[in-house]
Amino acid sequence: MTSPIAVSDVIGGSTMTPGYYRLELYRGDTRRWRFRLWQDLDMTEPLDLAGVVAHAEIRDQACCAGTVVPLTCTVEAPNEILVVLPHQRSMQLPCGWPMWNGAWDLQLVWPDQDVMTVIAGDVRVTPNVTASVTPTTRSQDFRGLRAVS
Repeated sequence: MTSPIAVSDVIGGSTMTPGYYRLELYRGDTRRWRFRLWQDLDMTEPLDLAGVVAHAEIRDQACCAGTVVPLTCTVEAPNEILVVLPHQRSMQLPCGWPMWNGAWDLQLVWPDQDVMTVIAGDVRVTPNVTASVTPTTRSQDFRGLRAVS
């Protein structure tokens, strides 16, 4: 899923509020998001991300030192950022009942070290039931099994 975000204020140097995007997660699941960034509100001019490094984290709440779960970010030319929450990091999310709430954001660091938060939002995590399956045990579960005719 690609989410287009217009960040027209970046180029003019004005102050902007990050776009809002809620993460709805099921604890333990791998999740991927692709964000496409634009210079204009009409979304006709791609934001040039050459040399940009992206960072994203999930926390208990904004500006809080509690739980920190880093997300993997990959900048893809010309204007997309792939954000991934791998299974192992998803399992680090708190397991509250009936649901855990947190916050996240996506920050871009330009080559001149300017930092801009382009997307932020709340995080809702539904607790998982099956916690014993990991990517390594899943593939091992089927070794030695034979089809019975």
